Amino acid sequence: MKSFRVYKSGPLSGRVTVGGCKNATLKSILTFPHLACGSLSIENPATNSQTDYAVEVLTACNTESQVRSGSIELRADRIDTLNPVFDAAIPQMRHFSRMAVPMVTHGEQFRMSLPGYSPYGRRSFTPVSRALSKFGITTEPKGNHVLLSWPEKSRLEGRKLVTPSAMRCLATSEAMLRAAVAMRGESTIINIAQDPDIADLVRLYETFAPVEFEGKGTANLVVRSEGIDVGRDYHSRISVPGDYLEASTLAAAVLAVGGDVIIDGVEGKRMLPMVPVIEGFGATIELGETGIRVIADGKPRAYDFTTERYPGFPTDAQGPFLTVAALARGASIVEETVWTNRLAQSAELSRMGARIELINNQTARIDPTPELVGTSVVGTCPRATAGLIIAGLAAEGETTVSGLDLLRNAYSRLEDNLISLGAKIELVESDEATSRINVKHGRLEAF
Repeated sequence: MKSFRVYKSGPLSGRVTVGGCKNATLKSILTFPHLACGSLSIENPATNSQTDYAVEVLTACNTESQVRSGSIELRADRIDTLNPVFDAAIPQMRHFSRMAVPMVTHGEQFRMSLPGYSPYGRRSFTPVSRALSKFGITTEPKGNHVLLSWPEKSRLEGRKLVTPSAMRCLATSEAMLRAAVAMRGESTIINIAQDPDIADLVRLYETFAPVEFEGKGTANLVVRSEGIDVGRDYHSRISVPGDYLEASTLAAAVLAVGGDVIIDGVEGKRMLPMVPVIEGFGATIELGETGIRVIADGKPRAYDFTTERYPGFPTDAQGPFLTVAALARGASIVEETVWTNRLAQSAELSRMGARIELINNQTARIDPTPELVGTSVVGTCPRATAGLIIAGLAAEGETTVSGLDLLRNAYSRLEDNLISLGAKIELVESDEATSRINVKHGRLEAF
């Protein structure tokens, strides 16, 4: 098992480019059954363990795949919608539940395991099931599985007015968007999530589906579709936008140790939810059309922030900025409102000397500390692992961060970008005895 060895580093400087957005890449891959029979070409995809696994699962379901540097090509004549590969895939990676609507469209029935464990808390499929029922999709629980059915006649019912059961819930909104495109007629989705993920999905469908959208980027989206014909030969070619979450992680690193860094490959407008927090901690950020610039003195000031659904501060950026709060000159309050158990990183930061008090499972008070001290810590999710690497850059001495496999679930080149900016990071083999202890005490969890 490999770990990162991180040393105290000086200010970061230079220019780096982030990779393709993980979420946009995954959603494109998981949309592929709506193109079968057909092909999908993805340029600038995220390269991480989750996207690799998604391609492997589709390949097992009769999809031809070709992964090159800078592109992923998918092609199929028929998708196996009842392949048992999904019994293992969905519990291992919750994103696979996003494939439910494309798969049930293609084969009328789709059997899947319920979404699996996450260290952030339980991910219920019930809100999605309720929303899909408005389109005539039935979900029948069978133990730890669910059987989805969508008779073809139910896809011809015309106009529907639907409202997410969870306000602005991304998973529910995305499922309804997919169903609205797949059925024939006009659907109005009220209070749909406005995350960049939804905008990316809309753009993807516009490249191949016979569909028109009205109200893009607003809370009410009208979908006028001729329906998805699974026997039709659809083709799509898309380019994945840069990963704004990787860019925000690099911005947190600049706040932690100081520096002047230009980050290319990300649309500045996608960083808008993070700007108040980045500036609140004392950095200067400049937004451009294809990149951003972050300048900081390495002495972050205290700042309170709360994670919220879009357009609020994203929960996936919380881990790196919790580290920034631990380094700040003053007390900060961090509140996590999206998922439970996402402040687990606090325990590892405390082992480095951070003064963090969990007021409850979702609120932390962080008091100033003279300095962090390097030690052995373990990431429990990709964002927490990134936050601990950043902590190591600011800590005295040497910090060993376990969790490489978890980091690879979300980042493809984070450590390479940090090293090119002047960070002192090495990839090393973990001590086997330490790894066994971490696993035994649950400090290393699958995600």
